[in-house]
Amino acid sequence: MTAPLLEARDIWKRYPENGVQALAGVDLTVRAGSIHALVGENGAGKSTLIHVLAGITVPDSGRVVLSGTDVPPGQPAESRSRGIVVSYQHPRLVPDLTVLENLFMGDEPRTTLGLFDRHEATRQVRKRVPGFAADVLGRRLGSLSSGQIRLVSLAAALLRLPDEHPGLLVLDEPTEASTPSEVRRIFSVMRETADSGHAIVFITHKLPEVVEVA
Repeated sequence: MTAPLLEARDIWKRYPENGVQALAGVDLTVRAGSIHALVGENGAGKSTLIHVLAGITVPDSGRVVLSGTDVPPGQPAESRSRGIVVSYQHPRLVPDLTVLENLFMGDEPRTTLGLFDRHEATRQVRKRVPGFAADVLGRRLGSLSSGQIRLVSLAAALLRLPDEHPGLLVLDEPTEASTPSEVRRIFSVMRETADSGHAIVFITHKLPEVVEVA
């Protein structure tokens, strides 16, 4: 059996301001090419664990190891550069920007004049997320449905996965407020992503979805 892509080892996190023990000795192992479901009731610590993996929250103790190398805690830019990418339950997107601008927000390809290179951005979307609906790229994000916005958030995360080695994609309830056809599309993208060698942590409350895709 191949070595794990990601290992979270003995993660502890307590919030002293309210006395909540969010994580107590959590271990998580995820292998490249897999879709790994993470299930738990509200308050079980799922979001805290995601934030630890993403470098947003510093654990009291424990380690996050990606491809055999420790990921430094509390450094989200470093975690993402190593290949840990999160698509959050509430997408961190800007309604007044276009879909294309949201897809590359913070990572925009630039022209020689320093302007947003829309041609290059569109080319990257067509290459790396070939099934994405190109006809919405110029639309304002706020004009889309909730399910469509989740698909934009998923595409933005896919664009940030590394090309040169496997990465970890964390999907926080990606099917929330999605139509059945949108759910099928999300599952198709998840399977394609896992088949390409990346790993996925799939967070959901919907157990039939776990059985179907994880």
